[in-house]
Amino acid sequence: MPVKTKITRRLTVLFAAAIALVVSGPTTNSFASSYTVPESGNISEVTCVDGKGFLKIWYHNSASHVRCYANAGVLWMNAPDRGDWFDRVQTGNNDVWLYDRNGDIVSLPRWTDTVFPNRPLDIIEIRIL
Repeated sequence: MPVKTKITRRLTVLFAAAIALVVSGPTTNSFASSYTVPESGNISEVTCVDGKGFLKIWYHNSASHVRCYANAGVLWMNAPDRGDWFDRVQTGNNDVWLYDRNGDIVSLPRWTDTVFPNRPLDIIEIRIL
């Protein structure tokens, strides 16, 4: 079989696979109600206790909030009618990914205390690894 034919076949297969991924769409519900937890995750909101290693988040929307979370999993915070602007994050003993509404993913290693004073993140999803 000529090399050109092999390359054409491989490109056709790759193109078909890419189309299948695009057509299938995202696997998550991007418009879930605020603070929903998928069945596969077991992230839990817990009472904030300093020194326990919980993920601790200071954020604001129409009011200021402080919340703490434990266990690996995913938490969607994407109410479509408002943003949840993160001002500060303490990761505790958790590696954390924060998904911003603009498409950025912020990766924070454990035992990190990060403040976003001038440009808070508009977070739609929290993932504790």
